[in-house]
Amino acid sequence: MGIIAASTKEPNVSSSVRAQRSEVITHLGSAVQVALHFQRILSVVSLSVLVRTYFLASHILLLSKFVGWQALVVSRFVLFKTAVASHIASRAAYNCKSVRRLRKKLEYEFFTFVLGCGNMMFCMMFWPGWWLMGFITLAIWSCVG
Repeated sequence: MGIIAASTKEPNVSSSVRAQRSEVITHLGSAVQVALHFQRILSVVSLSVLVRTYFLASHILLLSKFVGWQALVVSRFVLFKTAVASHIASRAAYNCKSVRRLRKKLEYEFFTFVLGCGNMMFCMMFWPGWWLMGFITLAIWSCVG
């Protein structure tokens, strides 16, 4: 078995091949320098854009929060004023002359009905025993099926 080792002899490379290699290396070196330069410019620009976007987004978020709170305050104020106005309007409508006449007529009809023949109907309709009879009927129906 033999040991693998690196060759101690220098390879025969002609001078034209060496010149071509050094020329390629110089072209590659300048290309790499230009690429690195553009990479640095691109990183500075992208970092600047990122920072500006971050500050713009944070300011827009803060502004939207402020606008939201202002909208909440204004909507509550409008709601309160609308409720007060509707309360005043309903009071005025309730106390108007034609509505008072209508209320008096309805009261008269209701009491005439209750004191007349409607008393028995109301007693039958609102008798508390109907609940008990309903529950008993429901229990029998669920047991019998």
